[in-house]
Amino acid sequence: MVSVRLQGPHGGRTVPLGTTCTFDVEAPDEETWSAFVRYENVLYPTPVAADRQGTGQVSFFPECPGDYELDVTWTGREGDRGIARCPLSIDGGKAMSLSPIRARADGHFHVWAPTGWDGLHVNRYEHAALAAVRRTVKAGAAAYDIGANLGLYTLPLLQLAGASGMVYAFEFNPVCVTCLQATLKEAHYRNGVVIPVAIGRSDGTLDATINYGSTAVGITAVSGFFAAKVGAPVTVPCLRLDTAIERFSLRPPDFVKVDVEGAEAMVVEGMEQTLARHRPILLFELHGRGAAQATLQRLEPFRYTFEDLDSARRADSAVRFMEGLPERPVQVICVPR
Repeated sequence: MVSVRLQGPHGGRTVPLGTTCTFDVEAPDEETWSAFVRYENVLYPTPVAADRQGTGQVSFFPECPGDYELDVTWTGREGDRGIARCPLSIDGGKAMSLSPIRARADGHFHVWAPTGWDGLHVNRYEHAALAAVRRTVKAGAAAYDIGANLGLYTLPLLQLAGASGMVYAFEFNPVCVTCLQATLKEAHYRNGVVIPVAIGRSDGTLDATINYGSTAVGITAVSGFFAAKVGAPVTVPCLRLDTAIERFSLRPPDFVKVDVEGAEAMVVEGMEQTLARHRPILLFELHGRGAAQATLQRLEPFRYTFEDLDSARRADSAVRFMEGLPERPVQVICVPR
C-alpha cells in the first residue's frame, strides 16, 4: 500500500498562493508509483513523478488558486493496483470564478478572459509598456502582437493603428484564441487578425504546456520556470516570423511586441530578415537575465537602442544595457539607430 502526505504546517491542507507544495510518498520498495496533479476536476496527464519505487518526495508549484489533488497511482509486484490521494486548497485571497468573464483592461477597454483569476490580472501589470505603445504606434501602422494572450496589447494596437492600419495577433494557446476571437468580434474590429501559431526559430511544431486556471503557457526546455509548469502537453504549429510574413502576405511590421515566456531569443532568431529589411520598433518582455542576454545579443548586429521602461535606463549596446539588469521580468523598448 502507498500513502501520500503534504509537508509543512498545513493542517487544514489550505496553502497560500505562491507556495511550492511538497509531498511525502511512502511506499514499499517492491511497488512502483507515479504522481499526477488534478486541478478543479481536470486531471493533467503528464506526471510530476513517474515510475518510482519506495519512499520519496514529489513537488509542484500551483500558479493559480483553487482545489488541487495529488494522485499517486501504484502497481505491486503481483500486479495489484491502487491510488493514494492528497487533496489541498490553494488560497489566493479572493474567490475565483471558473467561468469566462468580460474583464476591464488598462481602464480603457474590455477583453474576454477564460477564468476570474485571469480576469483579475489583466489590469494589474504592464502600465508603463502600454503607455510606451501609445507614444510609439501611429495611425496606419502595421503592428504585430507576438504572444497576444488575451489581447491586452492587441486592442490598444488596433485603436492606435486605426482603420488604415493592421494588427496581427499571434497566439497558440487555444483557450486564448477563443477569447481573442470573442473580444475582437465584440469590439467590431475588422483590421485585426488572430493567427493561431507559435513564432520561433524554425518552421515545424513546438511542444508546450497549458493549464486551465491560468493562460500563461510553458514552452518545453527553453523558458526557464515556465518549462516546468504543471499542466497538459500540447503540440502546436510553429513558424519563423520571416516565414509567416511571406506565407500569409502580411504587411511588413512597423512595431512588434514580443512576450513569449522566456523564448524571446528564439523569436529574434526567426525574424532576422524582417529586422534587416524593415527595422521595426520592438517591445520585449524579457524573463530574467539569461533570456535578456540571449535576446539582446541576437539584436546587437541590427543596431538598436535599448530602454528599460521601468527605470528609463538606456544604452546603445547589449553589453552596456545588461549591466545592472535585474533578475526579474523587464519590459524593454528597442528603437533602431
